[in-house]
Amino acid sequence: MFPDLARITERERPVIDRYRPRNSEVYLSYQGAFFNDRLNVMAGYREEKTYNRQQQLRSNPPWYDTVPGADSGNQLEYFESLPGGLAANLPKYDVSESYNRGLLGVLEGDSMQYGATFAITPDINIYAGRSTSYLPNGGFKAIYNETTVRQRAIDLGRNPDTEMARIRAQGSDSFLSNEEGVNEEIGVKTTLWDNKLVATVALFRAERTNLRVDDVQAQRDEPLNYDASGTPTTAQVRWFSADALQRTEGLELEVIWSPNRNYQAVFSYANMWTAKVVSNPAVAPESVDRSSIFDLRLANAPKTSVNLWNKYTFSDGPLAGFSVGGGLRHRSEIIISQSRDWDPRYGGATAGDYTVFDLLLGYNTEIWGIRTAFNLNVTNLTDKFYSEGGWNYNAGREIALTTRVSF
Repeated sequence: MFPDLARITERERPVIDRYRPRNSEVYLSYQGAFFNDRLNVMAGYREEKTYNRQQQLRSNPPWYDTVPGADSGNQLEYFESLPGGLAANLPKYDVSESYNRGLLGVLEGDSMQYGATFAITPDINIYAGRSTSYLPNGGFKAIYNETTVRQRAIDLGRNPDTEMARIRAQGSDSFLSNEEGVNEEIGVKTTLWDNKLVATVALFRAERTNLRVDDVQAQRDEPLNYDASGTPTTAQVRWFSADALQRTEGLELEVIWSPNRNYQAVFSYANMWTAKVVSNPAVAPESVDRSSIFDLRLANAPKTSVNLWNKYTFSDGPLAGFSVGGGLRHRSEIIISQSRDWDPRYGGATAGDYTVFDLLLGYNTEIWGIRTAFNLNVTNLTDKFYSEGGWNYNAGREIALTTRVSF
């Protein structure tokens, strides 16, 4: 970093960032049982806050001596009070309002989860739950360079101070609300026949809300984004929105079957019948990408998924100690990207729609009284050429021999 900050002592740190970040976190949880433990209730709450996130002034060597008001409570007010105001003094000292304004705020969010299970019989339980999460969008309602915004206002015959006041009044310096996730699930869990059959079936719905995207309409309505002839030009004020919404819905099933001590089968199935964009202010009504974004499935969201694994261990006879296992993994077609260039309706690439087999051969024995296990694992047994999504193909056939000794 220039200039060298080594000679600035800790005592003078406020000249650099004027504060230290402070974190505050609160966690609450509850669990209770009622009706002879047939009804179990669980709930939790989490709140986090980060005050005064770190910020550093842009270097203007030796800026810690020459930038007036650098140790004041509000640099921007100081610069605005100088002759010529912000427009004249910010560029002079290489200080940006959009850079310095926002990191003084509070970053905060909360999440919660609650649910309940009820035992219809000792072996059959129904349950329901809801959980939320958050992710700070980390941005403002608008970004701009105040120097070029003021110059554009002058070019258009507008008062730059009035335009800056208007932009701020429209909330340009306001933090966007947090992105949020909501997951709801209801299902049945069973443990039948002395735990020989353990199964779960569930319906779920997940939503991702408040995604940070461009607000196309607000950018179109911004007068500073046009030149003197009224022709749209490079955006001077880029407006954002936190109103995009994505939704997924489906069913999940998992079954574990152990009819005897030698054999176990694990089967899982998922059907995600909904995986779509519900709203997105970044997409203009006349956009050629609109049908791709709203009609296609979300990227990397196969409609059906199937997994099956079987394993049998021989305990008697000449094959005692040997085990054999095998299974498959299946995914239906996967959209790699929702952009029009990758839309399968226009010849774009997709992934998925594959079935891959795996194999396991094992042998447990003792060598000089030491328990030893040999395992031969083969993944992608048929050397299938396939992709699980993204931009890369998956590995071909892989063979691994492992040995484990137990003392």
